[in-house]
Amino acid sequence: LPSSASFMGIQLANLFIGAVPNLIISRVSGLSSVTILAIAQRVATLPLIFVAAVVPVLWPAFTIAWAKGDLAWIRRQYIRLVEITVVLLGLYACALPFAGPTVVRVWLRGSLFVPVPVFGVLGVWLVLQGIGHWVSTLLHSITDLHVQVICYAAQALIAIVLGALLCPAYGILGITI
Repeated sequence: LPSSASFMGIQLANLFIGAVPNLIISRVSGLSSVTILAIAQRVATLPLIFVAAVVPVLWPAFTIAWAKGDLAWIRRQYIRLVEITVVLLGLYACALPFAGPTVVRVWLRGSLFVPVPVFGVLGVWLVLQGIGHWVSTLLHSITDLHVQVICYAAQALIAIVLGALLCPAYGILGITI
């Protein structure tokens, strides 16, 4: 039951994290801004598909190492995987403000414009999400879901508070921040 409650808490927080930006931006700037945000997020998060594909493969390995008490192996592998992820996602994030607007313009034949700073902020968010995927996998492997629930709940609360404060002042960039 405690694990189920933790997973339910994580999913509930994810619901808020995913829905709140769209609700705030639609109320403040209208539905067209929701479209801009959604397209920008889609372009920015493309590499997370690869991270999400690799992460579950290593979950059993971390679980077995934890059960064996091989903390040195876990630490070594985890640090190596996070470093690789940060470097690769960081390179994509650096290119995003330059290539992102062009990708959107070509993809949607010029019908939508995403401000460059939005791609810059989403690039930072992308790197943090990549790290978050590895943290999540490690915490699942060692069955420490309480920390993860707290982190997701804090992220949801931050999204609500900062979104409500920054979106009216800065529009789509504010909600992206």
